[in-house]
Amino acid sequence: MNDTIQNNILLITGKTYPHARELANNKALFDSGCKLWRAPIGERVAIEELCQKLKLEVHESYDAGFKAPTSDAEWDLAKASSQLNANRIKRLEVLKRIDELADSSEAEGELNATKETEKELSEKITTLEEKLQSLEKVVKDGEWGRLQFKSLSESDEYWFSKEPPPQPMLLRYVKKEPNGNVIENKNWLPLSQVGMLCGSGGVGKTRWLLALAYSVATGKSFLECFEVVNGPRKVFVGLGEEPREGIWRRLYDVGLSQCSTRYPGSPSKELELARSNLVVESFRGMDMRLIDDHGTPTAQYWQLLEGLQASAGKGYSLIILDPIARHLAGDEKDNVLATKLIALLERMTIEIPGNPTILFGHHMNKSSKEDKSDQGASRGASGLTDGVRWQVNLWTPTKKDNKTKVTQLRAFQHAKVNDVPYMPAPMILKFNERGVLVPALSIDCSTHEYEGDSFKGYSNHNQQASPQKAKANNQYLSSMAG
Repeated sequence: MNDTIQNNILLITGKTYPHARELANNKALFDSGCKLWRAPIGERVAIEELCQKLKLEVHESYDAGFKAPTSDAEWDLAKASSQLNANRIKRLEVLKRIDELADSSEAEGELNATKETEKELSEKITTLEEKLQSLEKVVKDGEWGRLQFKSLSESDEYWFSKEPPPQPMLLRYVKKEPNGNVIENKNWLPLSQVGMLCGSGGVGKTRWLLALAYSVATGKSFLECFEVVNGPRKVFVGLGEEPREGIWRRLYDVGLSQCSTRYPGSPSKELELARSNLVVESFRGMDMRLIDDHGTPTAQYWQLLEGLQASAGKGYSLIILDPIARHLAGDEKDNVLATKLIALLERMTIEIPGNPTILFGHHMNKSSKEDKSDQGASRGASGLTDGVRWQVNLWTPTKKDNKTKVTQLRAFQHAKVNDVPYMPAPMILKFNERGVLVPALSIDCSTHEYEGDSFKGYSNHNQQASPQKAKANNQYLSSMAG
């Protein structure tokens, strides 16, 4: 039998957290390959029966006494311990099967596949053991470890004598003259921050986010005036309300609309960039709450974090989650839960390779329908708006004269920003023939007035259009706005 299976086991159940290794050392059993297993009391009998079945000697079964975890870190440790035990059990069963197949010359294919499974489980176990060690330290020392505070002079931080690094950007607003000369170039969407797109149901939030994802993945400008910094870049899109085929249809429309060389079925370098840099998942029908009712990270949070870390390659630059309500637990108005969720998303921007921006979609509350540009327009807890560093609102504009909605148009603008210039006036968009949001170019602000300020936002970026295109779009806007 494989040597690994012959290892003895010290089985400890109950609350064993920080002192588990001490306990093993005190009993002089954590030596010569003896494995220390932690398990909830309810799993003890099952593990003992399995060990007996696999001819493993349970060297000692010790009940440390059960006490429910009292902190987020202890809950995380308990979950990680359970996951580690589950993978160890699977691996022991796989090793037993490898021993059974070793003497059979007719089972070479199954033997190789089983060995690959054992290798994958070993890697998972190693990862979980490392995670467990980290969590043990957190429980022992507190969530932030042993904090040591130093003055700037003691920590070699030259904050007053050395130029700080520039704020990393994902998108910049660039305005050009018709001849191509750049006359404005401003920071717009920072990298490594958590942001929110807020809008009413059916206004086009998902379409806006997918168009942004395509632009970042291909390096092509977003809405013709927001340039991707150092693009193309890798993007993850996780949508909770769309089936995978629905996302496919929408992205196909974006590709047809945005790629100038695209014809159905034709190859395109731009579309190949989109294919290689876009990771798309549908969470429809799945429980994807990232925190529970206590504000504790769920297993789904750790799975999402680890999945993004594993698939990042050289690094993600943008992660889109839509809508955020699918990832919340408890009362949507709970500011404590909302703040904890933002903190977990911030953790993802730190721990995922590439230090991506995380942008999520959220619904607008009913009371904000008269003031669409308000940063408090988001539904539910104000902790979401308070926690994010960047917020854009998207809405259907209305005429000033009779308050009727111009249903063919959409407006969006900054509602909250940190570290970038605030652009106070809206930008007008329209749906093209494929339902993709594109700029409604060359708005004549002297003749088309909407609720709020006239749309002189973004320095009338549409001046970049050719005179012929500008005239055609003015005619379009005239027909829509009356």
